[in-house]
Amino acid sequence: ANCGRGDVWGDSITPLECAFLDGAANLELPEVWHNPGDRGPWYGHPDVIAEWLPRSGTRNPIASARDDSAPK
Repeated sequence: ANCGRGDVWGDSITPLECAFLDGAANLELPEVWHNPGDRGPWYGHPDVIAEWLPRSGTRNPIASARDDSAPK
């Protein structure tokens, strides 16, 4: 996605002004990049997932599978 300008901040793929939605809970992760292998960690890196997933309101399917298989 782009906004038609090259002078905006973003993750090298999506400008912040296109990523942030009015009325949504927006989260900016500085120094996190859109693609693996860019200038730093990407959104799918386990350390980064641990930062944004709890704020998303979504359960971690891997952790949930572990929790569901634990003896009661």
